[in-house]
Amino acid sequence: MNLETVNTYGKGVAHACLNARSAHVRLRRGFTLVEVMLAAAVMGLGLASVFVTVQVGLNNLDNARVTTLVTQVLQDEAERIRLLNWGAVSALPATASIPLPEQFEDTPVGGDRLVITRLISDVPGYADSKEIVLTASWTSIAGTPHERKLILRYARGGLYDYYYGTRDS
Repeated sequence: MNLETVNTYGKGVAHACLNARSAHVRLRRGFTLVEVMLAAAVMGLGLASVFVTVQVGLNNLDNARVTTLVTQVLQDEAERIRLLNWGAVSALPATASIPLPEQFEDTPVGGDRLVITRLISDVPGYADSKEIVLTASWTSIAGTPHERKLILRYARGGLYDYYYGTRDS
């Protein structure tokens, strides 16, 4: 090995060390503006999707809660009607707006949010039967209209009249 080869070899090593050192220094300088903007855009999209997901989740939670309460209100009214005898059911108006029972006033369906109507009609082909349709209508917090119906049939000489012995009232 001659001296010239050693010097060339040494220069090559020195040059390689210098390139590695400058690359290392370049990596420690920080991120470029494009990288920062791209990271901010990805973070913004992530946050936006979180907000949308939370909003949809809260809407669904409200719909589930209100639907459950509406079902309870309709069932409460149906049970109230079932406790009436045939004479009282026959005397009910064909169409009526039902006030919200007191126990539901302090719930999410309280106030003017829920409208309950009752429609009573004769069942075709059955002289001593009535069809009672209870309808609840409300608007969700997202502004979407909703409606639930409960349909029941009441017959003269049915369960109430049989149990309480008031067949002819």
